[in-house]
Amino acid sequence: MFQIRYKRSSRIKPSIDFTPLIDCAFTLIIFFAVSTTLISARTGMNLNLPEKSEVEPLQKHVQVSVKHGGGQDVAIFFEDLQVTPDTLGAMVSAKLSSEPDSAFVVAAEPEVLYDDVVRVIDIVNSSGGKKLALQLKQKDGD
Repeated sequence: MFQIRYKRSSRIKPSIDFTPLIDCAFTLIIFFAVSTTLISARTGMNLNLPEKSEVEPLQKHVQVSVKHGGGQDVAIFFEDLQVTPDTLGAMVSAKLSSEPDSAFVVAAEPEVLYDDVVRVIDIVNSSGGKKLALQLKQKDGD
């Protein structure tokens, strides 16, 4: 009898299935495309503050202004001197050491985010300024 000999290849050729790789890549692309649209550089809410009615003005106070500095930056002014958030705390402490009964009025432009105004109020409060007031815009015709 004859024996049939099959030719066996001694080497198995490796193959790569690209389907799971492509699925993974598209899933990552979709994930990053969706997640980057949800990220914003700065979040905040627009807030319409009440307008002034019948309020007596403070006789002796220190003006702290928060102004829109262009872009997303804000400029902080202690009386008429522009300061950084770090030096604002030191200036509030220095003012309170010379005049302990000082009241601080925080005034902000309408374009400034509420978050920035609250940050300035926190700095004044943590530096010892317990008498705080917000300056509001006056009604038209006053």
